[in-house]
Amino acid sequence: MPNQEAAGAEAMEEAGVIGDMEPSPAGTFVYSKWTGDEAVDLTVSVFVMWVRSELPDWPEREQRERAWFSLAEAASLVEEPQLQSIIRALDRPPQQET
Repeated sequence: MPNQEAAGAEAMEEAGVIGDMEPSPAGTFVYSKWTGDEAVDLTVSVFVMWVRSELPDWPEREQRERAWFSLAEAASLVEEPQLQSIIRALDRPPQQET
C-alpha cells in the first residue's frame, strides 16, 4: 500500500474522515516511540488530505475526539517541533517560480 493510501486509512480509522490525499508528502520527521522498555526511532511522512466527508462513526471513535483547527492552532498543539514546522509551512502561500 502506498504511503499516502496508508495515511488516508489512518485518517479514517482515527478521525473518521474521508478525502483525497496529495501524492507526495508535505514533509517528514523522526520521533522516538516507546515500545515496552525501549525507544524506537520512526520516520513519519505527513500527507495533506482534502477532506470530502466526515463519518458519524469510525473505528477509534471511543478513543479519539475529532476537532478542527486552523493550521496555526494545530501547529501550536503538537509536541514535535519538526511536525510543527511542517504544519506551519502549509499555512504559507506556494512559492512562485521566477
